[in-house]
Amino acid sequence: MEDHIKPVERPMTNKQHCFEISAVQLRKMVRAEGFLCILLWLTSVSASGPESHCVSSKPAGFEFSLKSSRNNTGHWTAQVQLEHGVRHEDNGPWEVSIEHITSKCEDSETVRIEATVIVPPARPGPPQRLRQDYQIIPGHGYYKLHTSGKTWNQAFWTCRDEGTHLVVLNSVEEVSVVKSIWEKTHNFSNIEYKEFIFLGLRRGTDGSFITYTGVPLNETGYQVWAKNEPNNAGGDESCLSMTDTGGLNDAYCERKLAFMCEREL
Repeated sequence: MEDHIKPVERPMTNKQHCFEISAVQLRKMVRAEGFLCILLWLTSVSASGPESHCVSSKPAGFEFSLKSSRNNTGHWTAQVQLEHGVRHEDNGPWEVSIEHITSKCEDSETVRIEATVIVPPARPGPPQRLRQDYQIIPGHGYYKLHTSGKTWNQAFWTCRDEGTHLVVLNSVEEVSVVKSIWEKTHNFSNIEYKEFIFLGLRRGTDGSFITYTGVPLNETGYQVWAKNEPNNAGGDESCLSMTDTGGLNDAYCERKLAFMCEREL
C-alpha cells in the first residue's frame, strides 16, 4: 500500500483496523495506513472437488461472500460478491482483490482462497450543525484558523475532532483564501512564530511530504516554497507549514504554531 501519515498520542480506537477472518477465529489488527482492510483466508481440502461456499460475517455494515467450484475442465474458479451501504463519509470506491491457489499432494488437493477488501479512509464529515466558528468560502469549503498554538500532532487531532482536517493547499486561489482569513485574525496565544501556520502534510517514510491520506505534495496542486526552503534545519523539520506570504516551509513538528482546519464543499 502507499505511504500514509501516522499521527500519535491518540487512543487505539481512533485508528483504522484490519480484520483477519478464518473459519475458526476472528483477530483484529491495527493498521496505520488509514485504510480499513478486511483479509479473509479460507482453506478447504478435497479429494473429489465438491462445490463449497464461504460467507463472511458482517463487520462494518457490509456482506462479503466467496464461492469456489471446479468446472467441467477440472479448473477451480472463485466468485466474489461484495455488498455495502453508502455512507456520506465514503471517500472512494471499495476494492476487492482475490488470490485462488490450488496444490496437490498424492490424492488430496488443497484450495486456498485469499481475498482482501480495501476501504478508503473516511472523509471527515461536515462541521456539526455548521459550526459558527467556521467560515464558508464559496467554491472552496469551510475554514477555521486556530489562534492558540499547538504541535502538529495536536493540531491534527483538533481538526479531526471538529469533523475537518488540517488544511491542504490545492491552488493559488486557495492560498489567497487562507491568507485573507489569516490577515483578518488577531489575538494569537501560545504561539512561537506568528508568521507560520501548520498545514496537513508531513514527511513520509521516504522523507518526502505527503498529506494525511498519503497524497504526495507534488500532486496537491500547490508547491511554492519560501526562499531557501525546504532546508530541514537541524535534520528534524518533518512537518509542513506556510508563511504569511504564502510560501511553504518545513518545520519542527513539536513547535507550537497556529493552524488552519478545513472541510471541502
